[in-house]
Amino acid sequence: MIMKHINKYIFGSATLIVLASAFSSCKNEEDDIFESSAAERLEQAKTENHALLCAAPNGWAMQYFADNTDEGGYTFLMKFDKNTSVKIAANNSLTGNVYKEETSMFDVIADYGPVLTFNSYNSIFHQLADPYEVPSLPGDESGYGHRGDYEFIIMDATADRIELRGKKHGIDIVMTPLAEDADWATYFDELKAKSRSLFNDKFDPLLLDLGNDNRFIVSKASTGVFNMYPEGGDAISQTTKHPYIVTPYGIRFKEKFEDTEVQELLIDEDGLFYIEGIEGAGLRQSMALNELFIRKSFSWRITVDNCHGAFATAIKDIETETKDKLKRNFNSLDVTYYSNESTYALSFRNSGTSAAAYIYGNETADEDGVTVNFDFSTTEGNTNGKNRLRDIPALTTFINLLNSTQFVLSTDKPLAPTTIVLKSKTNENDYIIVSLV
Repeated sequence: MIMKHINKYIFGSATLIVLASAFSSCKNEEDDIFESSAAERLEQAKTENHALLCAAPNGWAMQYFADNTDEGGYTFLMKFDKNTSVKIAANNSLTGNVYKEETSMFDVIADYGPVLTFNSYNSIFHQLADPYEVPSLPGDESGYGHRGDYEFIIMDATADRIELRGKKHGIDIVMTPLAEDADWATYFDELKAKSRSLFNDKFDPLLLDLGNDNRFIVSKASTGVFNMYPEGGDAISQTTKHPYIVTPYGIRFKEKFEDTEVQELLIDEDGLFYIEGIEGAGLRQSMALNELFIRKSFSWRITVDNCHGAFATAIKDIETETKDKLKRNFNSLDVTYYSNESTYALSFRNSGTSAAAYIYGNETADEDGVTVNFDFSTTEGNTNGKNRLRDIPALTTFINLLNSTQFVLSTDKPLAPTTIVLKSKTNENDYIIVSLV
């Protein structure tokens, strides 16, 4: 059986080997602490770690970080074979954002403890250690590249988790076994879909609560790096960068946050991030959902397919009248802010014209954080908007229905609510699903 956690006992074995001869004269005075020599224990660790790497039936997921704060982490999938070959796969910027896999060689060697080395070039993996100028990173990285490693000290190893440390740059790396039935290409597709759904910089800033009054304002989370500064602090002088990687359970940061043990944010079934063991801590929006909805920089699209109940009937009548009276196809109503007139507006959109048709009005958000009310005019707008009100009576019917309904808002993407459900407070069958334009 593979011995768990053996590496903590043999880390620094090379030093022990050197010291062994110096203290050999003590052998007659005191029994050896260990049953075997440091060299023997190191050799045993090499053998057992090699076997452990090869034992995962479907390979390992490596959560990799390079030694810089300008890029997020990288996920690699690896399947080790007893013949010292390793298949490595990725789907990220290093592979042109397509799934690729390549087989190369690996070994577990003795150094200051057992070291996992990828000792033949793999074009997918070794890019991160190549000293080339990286166009996607700021500054000139010539001679440095990403500052990544390809040799790793094995700090701790079990069948459930392997902890590595980059030999050159000292960055901690984690490997976990893949489920036996996991398809590699699908695994990457799911991670990328999850990553896209988590954050959208249009909804900055976010609020990160680490507990014990450690609260931070977060921006640019979609880049793979949290840019953050203390709540109430100065964004210019106090911003720090914290790379992260998306995992099946949430996100894991490159390092623990200063003065805390926090390195992971877990995600619950409602799409909210929390910190295990710290009540109330986690990542959330800095604004209420209804306040986000009425943000003047946002426009929301209402289409026929996304209206339900009474709103479905009303908007289908708009569609029919647009075709009959304008000889055009109805496209959408956009809830927006018309800066030229400093007012909220409904923008009527139909095929065959680029001329804007605005109906003026107002939007208000209640203090409960989720309720919104509309007050759009059925007579006021720009010239094209007034013409639509005149020619399409169903538009007035729809507007009156909007005005008379108090809406409760919800979303399944609390940090990046690009889609919001507006549901009638008195009749749950009457609702509209709007999408960010």
